[in-house]
Amino acid sequence: MRFHLFTLSAATLLVAVSVQLQAQEELSFEKALEMVKSNSRPIEIAQKGVEIAQAQKQRLNSTWYPHIGAAGTYLNMSEEIKVEESIADIAKPLAEAIPQLESIVSLLGTASIGFPLLDKNISVIDGSIVWPLFTGGKRIFANRIGKSLVNSATIQMKMEEQMQTLRLVERYYAVKLLERKTDADRKQLNANEALYKNALKLMENGIINKAEMLVAKMAYEESSLNLQSTLRERNSALNALYTILGKDTITTPDSCITATYLLTSPFFICNEIPEADHFVAMAMENNCLTQLMEQQIEISKENKKIAQSGYLPDISLFARQNLWSYNVPSNLLPRRMVGAAFVWNIFDGLDREKRIRSATLQQESLAIGKDEATAEISVAVRKLYSSMEDARESLKTIETAISLANELVKIREKSFKEGMATAQEVVEANALLAKGTAGAAMACYQYELALANLILLCGNADLFTTMLNQPGNTLR
Repeated sequence: MRFHLFTLSAATLLVAVSVQLQAQEELSFEKALEMVKSNSRPIEIAQKGVEIAQAQKQRLNSTWYPHIGAAGTYLNMSEEIKVEESIADIAKPLAEAIPQLESIVSLLGTASIGFPLLDKNISVIDGSIVWPLFTGGKRIFANRIGKSLVNSATIQMKMEEQMQTLRLVERYYAVKLLERKTDADRKQLNANEALYKNALKLMENGIINKAEMLVAKMAYEESSLNLQSTLRERNSALNALYTILGKDTITTPDSCITATYLLTSPFFICNEIPEADHFVAMAMENNCLTQLMEQQIEISKENKKIAQSGYLPDISLFARQNLWSYNVPSNLLPRRMVGAAFVWNIFDGLDREKRIRSATLQQESLAIGKDEATAEISVAVRKLYSSMEDARESLKTIETAISLANELVKIREKSFKEGMATAQEVVEANALLAKGTAGAAMACYQYELALANLILLCGNADLFTTMLNQPGNTLR
């Protein structure tokens, strides 16, 4: 009864596969990459980062333009402003000219007269323009920093695109790996099912004992469970792929294969590939991390120059125009003023020196970090290139083992039918064949991952697609 349940389960899986294949949409790696670039949130965030950097650059450039503003003031004073003068002092020149008036002036004593200047309540609204003419080079250096900020954001967006390409390689080919493993497990299940059926017949005919039949039965049940487990792993891999593509994930039971897409890009091994030194040179020139550190070094250089410009004065032109006034006579406060001004900070508590020192140390630290990163990138490129070669050689060995395993399975199955081999030997041969098939797919997967990481270090994400479509590749 249990055998019939397993048979029904396997048949259900095969029907689900056949139905699903009819509804699948072909998805090449190139098409998947376009979908990732269109739907990726991290790439969209990186694009916003470029826009933010451009806005920062424009803000830094604003110091080249005059600053125009308006200001208003209302004052309520405790008393009006006026000028008081002694009458005797005012009349003294007249008395000196006319001696007859001296007696009259002397009678005035300490009497005084007042002249009002400003009322207790006054209001003014002024417009002003200030145009910096010379800032010691700060504006020039700030403009260069703005350019470096935009370059840094652009490099970061490029890095994010490359990271998304790497993630797509991992998830796209992980699905293909599990598809190959699913096929291998399904073939092993079919082989063990046939073995179990033969074992039942041979036991009924007295050729083998019940223990041999039980070995075949256990192998069949175990391979069925392995297939179920692989299908669940494949569904998880599909969900990971659909997430990066921006599509809905799988919500059906794990035992059903519900792939929306048929992945058409095969595993590939490049038979014609440049030497490791070629990729090392490419990485030294195009690696995004070192390029980003170069931009940081440039920013630190400009910050040092800005700090050094603090020793020079700032010179600017200014103009003021009174737009409206109340109780303010024009003879006391002119309606229009134009002039030039400079500000020269002679001593600021050694703040300039400390900022120059800080910028110098930062520049030296970034230069050391860049040298270290360059050396590590060179080592990583050569290691990944070696991993690709190891995967290629491993694939050759595994393909030979698969060929031998196929022959071994045929021999063991024939011998078992004739009573010359045990069920355990047939099971081991089937397992060896399935392991070899899955191992070949794993070697290809490791090759693709190593190549994708190598290309990531080289700073050229499009190179993976180029190498995928390169003539002369070994496709699997």
